[in-house]
Amino acid sequence: MFGTLPERLTEYAIDGHGDLFAERLLFMLNQTFNIGMPQILSPVIEQWADKSLFTGRSIVPVRLQRLRPEAQRDHRTSETAALVGEKTGTSPKRIEHLVNGYFGTLGVYVLSMSDIVTRRLVDAPEMPSRRLDEMPLISSFYRDKPARHSRYLTELYDMVHEANELYATVMAYARAGSPEKAKALMADEENRRLLAKRKGLNPLRRAVGQIETAIRQVYLSLTLTPDQKRERIDLLLERRNAVVRRVMGKKE
Repeated sequence: MFGTLPERLTEYAIDGHGDLFAERLLFMLNQTFNIGMPQILSPVIEQWADKSLFTGRSIVPVRLQRLRPEAQRDHRTSETAALVGEKTGTSPKRIEHLVNGYFGTLGVYVLSMSDIVTRRLVDAPEMPSRRLDEMPLISSFYRDKPARHSRYLTELYDMVHEANELYATVMAYARAGSPEKAKALMADEENRRLLAKRKGLNPLRRAVGQIETAIRQVYLSLTLTPDQKRERIDLLLERRNAVVRRVMGKKE
C-alpha cells in the first residue's frame, strides 16, 4: 500500500492513463491481500530472525553485528533512525528495516524528510549531492551510472561466504576425527573448484572492502563540499564495480 501506491499515483499524474492505473491498482490490492503469511506479521518475524524473508540476508550486516545495538549504523543509515536508536538502545538498521517493512516507499520518504531536520540537530556531515536515482519517486523509474548497488558484488560476497564456510567445515571434520566426512565433501567436483578459488577471493574481498571504506570516509568528511563528495564517490563506485565485473567475468 505504502510502496506501490505512491509510485502508481505518480505514473497516473504523468501519463494520465486511467484504465492502466485502475488495472495496476487492482493487481496491487490482489497481491497485498492475497492469502498467505499476513503482511502485518512479516516485519515482526524478520526482526525476530534478523533476516529479510525476501533476500535471505541479515538485517544487520555481519560487519556491524559485533557492535552494541545503538552503534549498528553506517553512512547509509538514516540519521533519524540513528538518533532514535541512540536514545532507545536499539539498532538503527533494525529501525529502518521495520519502518520500510510496514510503510515501504512512503516510510523511506518520511525518514528522508525527517533526516533534513535531524542532520542539523546533530551537526552531521553534509551529504553528497543527490543523483537523479536518489530522488524520491524518480528513483523508481531511473537508474544512473555508476551503479550504487551491484548484483555482481552480491554474487562475489555470497561466493566468498560459501567458500569460507566449506573450508571451515572440512577443517572441522578433520580436527574432530571424521576424515571420511571431510573426504566426502572434497569428492564433490564443485566443492573442489570452489575451494580452489578461495585463496584468490579473500584478497579481492579485502580490496573491495578498502574501496567501501574510502566511500564511507568521503561521506563522513567535514571539509569536502556536497559536489566534491558526489564526484569522489562516483569515481570510487566505478572502480569497485569495474573490479567486481572483471573478477566475476561480467561485461558492462
